[in-house]
Amino acid sequence: MGWKKVTLKEISEEVKYGYTESASKEKIGPRFLRITDIAQERLEWGNVPYCKIPKKKIEIYKLLEGDIVIARTGATTGYAKRIKFGIPEAVFASYLVRFRINSAVDNRFVGALIESNIYKEYIKSIVGGAAQPNANAQLLGSFEINLPDLPTQQKIASILSAYDDLIENNTRRIKLLEEMAQTIYKEWFVNFRFPGHEKVKFVDSSLGKIPEGWEAKKLGDIADVRGGKRLPKGEVIIDEKTSHPYIRIVDLNFAGVQLANLNFISNEVFSKISRYTISNEDIYISIAGTIGYVGIIPKELEGANLTENCAKIIDFNNSVSKHFLLYYLRSTEGQSKIRGMTGGASQPKLALYRIKEIELIVPARSIIEFFENKMDSIGAQIENLKRRNSNLSKTRDLLLPKLMSGEVEV
Repeated sequence: MGWKKVTLKEISEEVKYGYTESASKEKIGPRFLRITDIAQERLEWGNVPYCKIPKKKIEIYKLLEGDIVIARTGATTGYAKRIKFGIPEAVFASYLVRFRINSAVDNRFVGALIESNIYKEYIKSIVGGAAQPNANAQLLGSFEINLPDLPTQQKIASILSAYDDLIENNTRRIKLLEEMAQTIYKEWFVNFRFPGHEKVKFVDSSLGKIPEGWEAKKLGDIADVRGGKRLPKGEVIIDEKTSHPYIRIVDLNFAGVQLANLNFISNEVFSKISRYTISNEDIYISIAGTIGYVGIIPKELEGANLTENCAKIIDFNNSVSKHFLLYYLRSTEGQSKIRGMTGGASQPKLALYRIKEIELIVPARSIIEFFENKMDSIGAQIENLKRRNSNLSKTRDLLLPKLMSGEVEV
């Protein structure tokens, strides 16, 4: 078929380490792409911070469409993203390596392979089981690719891109539904324009004027807050898909749990920490490192375990519902209170007792039930779209090695 073996480095016109600087939420320069950003299923430029960098250096580290960036250190060594069309001005951080593919090769073809689990497994096999894996540019670029002629590359890339486009469309729909739910929450519980608000009097509370029949309460009074669990000393996460997923901070973002790269624990390890399992009614909140990711555990992860860097909020009494608490903690006010209760300069941490002290306005039960009914419908649509994306990802991932090896002709 005329396919030939080449390494990633051989088909790259440039290989470069990233820029060393601190990230900032302030717009003090271009976007600053980090490992955290590329470890997610989808690169969200709106969540990527900025950095200060001299103008003369921007061109050196500037990301272009088609560039492939790969994590070279930490638990996500080997995670990669191909930079797609329509990016903002951006540079990349020092723990990433950029491979700029030469024009004689379709970067979409190469990107699909380097973003896949095939590449991750290859990198894992050469860096070993170190507690803090590291790989230099030479190792990252040593991966062998079975390269067909350019027309075949383009056909394969188009097939795989069709799956990515469907996933992207579903992701946009999920985002719109999330925004709709958050808008309803704000309208009802921040602006107090809930159904029947015209006939309700307002009374004083510790949180200001609130509708009569509503109460100001601490979170610990209306739900139980419990920590996640560190794996027992000496135990490691395994890749074989048993029935016990283990959710890490890297598996979370503001959209929820990312299912693509979950790790799993053995039955033996699970038996040691089984009392820390979670259900699909539980709300999780990240409490260390990246603080403030909040979501509801999806049905697919019933019986999973949370890292010690997360807490779960469970056993809501009749005062609140899961969706009300979810959108409160995701709201501007909720996120502000979470940040305000975070301690620790070098390693920020949100203590469990501080979560319990968060004070919020609890609406009348009839309004909570009305809101929950609406959110159940929106939530079902969101979960359905996430399941579609999961199935599309699995199908694409099964097809990818067959296409890339020439086993399936295009």
